Amino acid sequence: MASRIQQTVAPGIYRLGSGGFRVKVAVGDRKRGGHQRETTFPPNTGLREMKAWQTHERARLLRQGIVPARGTLEADLPTYLAKMKRKLAHVDSREDEINAWPGRFGSRRRHTITRDEVRRQIKDWEDAGAAASTIRHRMTALSTLYAEVDGEDAYNPVKGVRSHLSTRTSCATPTPRCPLRRAGADIADIQELLGHKSPKTTQRYAMVVPEKLVAATLRVEKVWAHSRGQGERSTSQVASKRKPAGR
Repeated sequence: MASRIQQTVAPGIYRLGSGGFRVKVAVGDRKRGGHQRETTFPPNTGLREMKAWQTHERARLLRQGIVPARGTLEADLPTYLAKMKRKLAHVDSREDEINAWPGRFGSRRRHTITRDEVRRQIKDWEDAGAAASTIRHRMTALSTLYAEVDGEDAYNPVKGVRSHLSTRTSCATPTPRCPLRRAGADIADIQELLGHKSPKTTQRYAMVVPEKLVAATLRVEKVWAHSRGQGERSTSQVASKRKPAGR
């Protein structure tokens, strides 16, 4: 006799009466050719392992050519990204940000996703140690998807939702006055601090800072002058060695 579901642990993950877990993943509308898969895990299985199984199986289903149901997050992603390609210089970073959501809401119809569910996803990312700026970029990507596909005044589950992380990096928004750049931080350092996966995202912070440009010029002149001085001393030393000694 199959164990009954006693508790919903996460979307598609249920705790059974036996202590184990039943994990499901669905792609598309089953009435329109979509498909669902499920499996069970023993009681001591970690949540991360079960979510990894969901991600892997969802990818397998998508590779089989199953078309996501109309109105779901997965179905609207191509439309959204196509619009972003006409508006953003670095669409790759936006693609990374929006692709963080289908793992939880991919097969859901977007109008059924609630603000509380968005808050729980954000909390999961915070608990996993995601950077505050990364979470904000992901929230912006999802909010923009709703606005681009449905319109600015349509339902948007991201509106009114805030990240619990209070720590903010002063370069969270691209600006020529980025304090980190003015302080001399390398682009690679900024990428690590902001939690960017793609260096193309960090390039938004790679503006020329006048003070750094002047400092770099002075350093070049100092090195050049030092090298020139050493060269002149070497020349004089060689000349003195070649001069015949007086009698």
